[in-house]
Amino acid sequence: MVKKSDEQNAKMLPDLCYSILSTGGDLIIIKLNETGYYPCDYSTADTEANRRLADELNRRMGITKAQEAAMVHGSVFGWHVPAADPSHYDDNGIPIKNQPGPPSSEYLESLACVKLEDEDEMEV
Repeated sequence: MVKKSDEQNAKMLPDLCYSILSTGGDLIIIKLNETGYYPCDYSTADTEANRRLADELNRRMGITKAQEAAMVHGSVFGWHVPAADPSHYDDNGIPIKNQPGPPSSEYLESLACVKLEDEDEMEV
């Protein structure tokens, strides 16, 4: 069964992309909606050369670093997780951090139009 989030992510992702293994640096192929990866015949013993090759092959197919990152994570953790959504990555394929922590007291005060420390003196 394909979930709605899977369908939404699939619209933003290519059918396949190239990447490298984080262990070993081999060039690999990742296919949309499939778990795991496929070895690539173009792989070399040089991790940096494989990274350049993955970047070039993806570039020629119009695949962004964000899409590659989403494909890597989707193939490992499932295509329904937020990590399989390329909008969660910047242009370099780095995860975009959420806003840190809870809202500030200044923000909460602006919503309430009352200073939080004056709450005891507030008439209701």
